[in-house]
Amino acid sequence: MGPEKIDTSYWLAKDKNWMAERKAQWETIEPRLKTGMNKAQRAISIIKRYFLKGTVPDFEALSDWKSDFRHLDLLCFIWLHPSKDKQVLKALRDAYIHSPLVDESDVWLGIGGFLRGGEIDASIEFKKGKKDTSGWRRYTGENELLFEILIGDLSVPVYPEKGGTSWSIDKLRSEYRGIFNMTKWLCNRQLNYINEDCLFQYDNYLEYWYFSCTQVKDFDEHAKRKVLEDSDLIQQGLYRIHYFDTEKEGDTCRTRFVNKMRKMLDEREFIAEFKQMWLDVKAGKIEVENPWER
Repeated sequence: MGPEKIDTSYWLAKDKNWMAERKAQWETIEPRLKTGMNKAQRAISIIKRYFLKGTVPDFEALSDWKSDFRHLDLLCFIWLHPSKDKQVLKALRDAYIHSPLVDESDVWLGIGGFLRGGEIDASIEFKKGKKDTSGWRRYTGENELLFEILIGDLSVPVYPEKGGTSWSIDKLRSEYRGIFNMTKWLCNRQLNYINEDCLFQYDNYLEYWYFSCTQVKDFDEHAKRKVLEDSDLIQQGLYRIHYFDTEKEGDTCRTRFVNKMRKMLDEREFIAEFKQMWLDVKAGKIEVENPWER
């Protein structure tokens, strides 16, 4: 079953109350698609029909779509489905990514937009009195669920996992330096509703980061060289994790992130150069200038 043959019984089109609620939800979603996700009006119309009625576009007929900003991409296909049942959504995701009718751009742009929104945008500090930037427009409120569905099986390094199309790209990247961007969040003076669903706090995301660090067989020389090249950024990230005041912070999304990261850094295997940086930060041997500046 491809995405063009989905079960539309999840759309209660004949239920007036259901449809009224769905239309009200659309009023908050449409501005995000138009701006933060850069969807053209033609794409908006396609997504709206899917959201309200379960109408899937003819992917084959849209194969010559010229815009860099796709229509019903993988993120919209999963996020805007009425069901939040994991098994239902996983089956839909698999049907989508393995369909020969779906352009791979609809997969990669959907995933890229989701990760951008859940990572960097969700860690931005929004100043009081200032209009939110693109982060709110990518906000789904379901980042943990969507990450689990969209990224798939972390133990399989290619995407899609089972083949079915002519493209297969390594899912993970070497991301030791990613710890710097992950910890910018800890510099925020205040949190808002977008920050509170930031991907960094969730177990599946942290496993994704860990696998991205350790995917290279035997932690080869390339990985070691990159850690040394990026040592200033990595040390700043490690410094923030060690010195973040969780007692003052209380039980928040950031405290959960810090506690999980400390445990991972203490107990997991990393390349020696990275592990030593962590030990030196904890021992007070590494000083970082202006560590809390983003």
